[in-house]
Amino acid sequence: MAATKAVPAASRFVGARLDKEIVMLDRNTNSLIHLDPNAVRVWEKCASSDGADGAASLETTATEDVSVRETLASAGVLVRVHGRYVRAGIVWA
Repeated sequence: MAATKAVPAASRFVGARLDKEIVMLDRNTNSLIHLDPNAVRVWEKCASSDGADGAASLETTATEDVSVRETLASAGVLVRVHGRYVRAGIVWA
């Protein structure tokens, strides 16, 4: 079986907005990631990978938001950088 090549970080995820939700394809694992409206809200609070404003500090107020960010980070769509969560690069479909 041939080894699968990792996709560069800037284009690892392909995303599409569906109403108030987002669906992303992780091209490294060929898996889908679904962000419900609450996850989208938390995800959008974080800075984009191109440095756009909105970075969310690790010190947060809502326990639920912390849990959502940790879940998104475990999926790879958020990355911790200098004490903040930053959105992974996404190619929009």
